[in-house]
Amino acid sequence: MKSSSAELKNRRSDVRWMPRGGITVTCQHGNTGLGPNLAVTILDISETGIRLVANAALEKHDEIEINMLASGNPAPVRLLADVVWSVATADGNYCLGATFQKRMPYSDLIRLTQPGA
Repeated sequence: MKSSSAELKNRRSDVRWMPRGGITVTCQHGNTGLGPNLAVTILDISETGIRLVANAALEKHDEIEINMLASGNPAPVRLLADVVWSVATADGNYCLGATFQKRMPYSDLIRLTQPGA
């Protein structure tokens, strides 16, 4: 059976969710938690990855550390990820997709995406 072009373009393994309001995100190059915060905003997240806007170029296979904190929650969700793709945007930023090295617990995904969770 032949796949349609839409099926070929969307190879995501999990449903992407919009982050709820009040999420603070940081993205740092490497896995040390050091260096400047490159994150501008989260576009969407899933248990297996993230799409975000960064203020600096990252290359495919670069390791990044993502920290997300939902307002009202005591601890951030910290995940290491690998950049899968990155493209420059018209405003001088970069839109990128990254896959998490370990699956995000579903309870953390709910805290980050559902109001009042």
